[in-house]
Amino acid sequence: MGTTSQLHREIFANQPRPYSQAEEKQFAQAKQELLKNRWDFYTVEGDEHNRKLIDLFFQANRQLPVTVENVFKAVAARQSEFKSLTPAQAEYFKIASEDIAKATELEDWLANQGQPAALVNSGEKAFENMSLLLAELRGRWVTPETIRQAEGRINFKPGRKLHYVPLSRRVDARQHTVDESQKPGQFIMDANKTKLDYSREREQALAKKRPTQPDPAAVSSAAQREAEAISGNTHSQTDQLQRVFVTTPGTSDIDWPATLNARRQMQSRFNYRGI
Repeated sequence: MGTTSQLHREIFANQPRPYSQAEEKQFAQAKQELLKNRWDFYTVEGDEHNRKLIDLFFQANRQLPVTVENVFKAVAARQSEFKSLTPAQAEYFKIASEDIAKATELEDWLANQGQPAALVNSGEKAFENMSLLLAELRGRWVTPETIRQAEGRINFKPGRKLHYVPLSRRVDARQHTVDESQKPGQFIMDANKTKLDYSREREQALAKKRPTQPDPAAVSSAAQREAEAISGNTHSQTDQLQRVFVTTPGTSDIDWPATLNARRQMQSRFNYRGI
């Protein structure tokens, strides 16, 4: 009997500690408090890393019940190893968690915006920009027009302002640029150009500045690969995620970009509910 009991204890010690629904609720409650202190449970990397450290603490201390207080002890025990967020990152991710799809659209726009007076899209100032814009875009679609309108409102009213990329140089209208290719006495080559020539050149210049349209098939294929790679924290969550599909209206064809956004939102809800 003694040998069998010892064997059972050894088998139990090698099995991961399971958590009850009540304990999961304690994890979730503690997580909300930890977010206030800027511990990173928003990004995929930070959430996975920090949850693993907390789990290791309770696996090593199986006699301890999972309570909010004991979760705080788990963090305190290895505090230097936990990933945290800067104030600007924490503010942005809190607002972004309200609507992940909208935040993703804004991030894409900010990354691909053009000059002049482009908004800063990297570093701490980028997070501050996105926080201000997302707050202004509550209840609105994310389009270049609505973003510019939000930009105008932010810059008009008192308070924090958006950060812009400084112009490398400002051209003084009183200064004239000199074409070094033209030597003294050389005829002006544009003298014989017609209005049609100018119009054609202007259209060619604008065409070069226009962003190229992505191949719809390539966009759909990339979205499908990313959507099929999304997973949850458990096998059950992963199974639920993989059963989510969005079809093109009026057809049975899968709209993979829309499916990807839907799965991202569900994944975010899973991460938000528990550690």
